[in-house]
Amino acid sequence: MNTISSDLNFYNLAMLLIRLAIGPMLFVHGYNKVFGAGGLKGTAGWFESLGLKPGWVHARVAAGTEM
Repeated sequence: MNTISSDLNFYNLAMLLIRLAIGPMLFVHGYNKVFGAGGLKGTAGWFESLGLKPGWVHARVAAGTEM
């Protein structure tokens, strides 16, 4: 096996491990925004409390991109 092929295999393995670690974390955060204690309405209220209006748009975009 040449070094380029070997380096590429290590790169692919590293990227797979990163995706397997970060992917579920993002999904859980998005799931919590939609189905957590306050639901999407609570998340929208939190975004509005930060001054991000309209909060429902920010909440849906955040949850959608994380899920």
